[in-house]
Amino acid sequence: MGTFPQTFPSGLDGATGSYAVYFGMDNKLKTPYSYAVDFSIGRELGHSFALQVAYVGRFSHRLLSQEDVASPLDLVDPHTKIDYFTAVQALAKLYRNPQIPYGSPVTPQMVGPTAQYWTDYASSQPGGIRRSGFLPDS
Repeated sequence: MGTFPQTFPSGLDGATGSYAVYFGMDNKLKTPYSYAVDFSIGRELGHSFALQVAYVGRFSHRLLSQEDVASPLDLVDPHTKIDYFTAVQALAKLYRNPQIPYGSPVTPQMVGPTAQYWTDYASSQPGGIRRSGFLPDS
C-alpha cells in the first residue's frame, strides 16, 4: 500500500527521486524544429491603385509524427461504392433530426442506402461493431 505523497522510483534500485524516463528514450532522437515565415510585398501602381502579395507558411523538420493519425480515411466500400464521408453524413443527419428521440435505436431503414456500408465495414473488422449495438444482427 502506498503512502501520501507518492514518490516515483528511480528505476533499477527502486530509490526515490527520479522518473526513470531515460530507459524509454531513443538516444538517436533529434530535436524537432520548425520555422514560421511570412513574406509580403506591396507596390503602389498609381491612379489610386495598389498591389499587395503575401505568403504565410510553416516549415517543420524532424517531426515525431509525420501524419495526422486522427484524420479518418475516406474508405470506399467495394460492394456498394459508398465512401466513409457519405456514410457518416447520413448518420449526422439522423443525429441532428429533432423528431428522433435521444437514445432510440438506429435501424438500417433510418440510415438509408448507406446502412450497407456499415454492415460491410462491420463484417470486415475483427469483432466488428455489431457487438456495440450499432447495427442489429440480421
